[in-house]
Amino acid sequence: MTKAKKRDSNDTLEKAEEIDSTIPDEILEGIEDEQDRSFIRRSLSIMGRFPTPSPLSKKITSEHIGLLIENSDKQDQRENQDKNWKRLYHLITIIIAICFVSFLVYTFKDNNAVLVPMITGILAFLGGIGVGKSI
Repeated sequence: MTKAKKRDSNDTLEKAEEIDSTIPDEILEGIEDEQDRSFIRRSLSIMGRFPTPSPLSKKITSEHIGLLIENSDKQDQRENQDKNWKRLYHLITIIIAICFVSFLVYTFKDNNAVLVPMITGILAFLGGIGVGKSI
């Protein structure tokens, strides 16, 4: 057996012993079947092989959590404010477009030869925008 394999098997035995020491005796005594006991030991030894949590997680205090919550609230407020500005921008754009179309209709209301192709072009443009949004 190589040194690495011996080291791994020694580590596994040490972890199993640690886990055995963490299992209360009352629990193991309540299990009569030896296979069930070995299953529990193996299951807990496998769980012990997973990486340990970060050392920073042990140092987090309630103040840190409070700061995280405050910063999250501020971020949510900024996102909400950005969303409101986008809505206002879109509303202003729509109002300007409606005013422009109204101006064109008012200006060329007597000249159907110009008005019909313009309205057709505007509707085709708006349809193209809708198709672009849906794709």
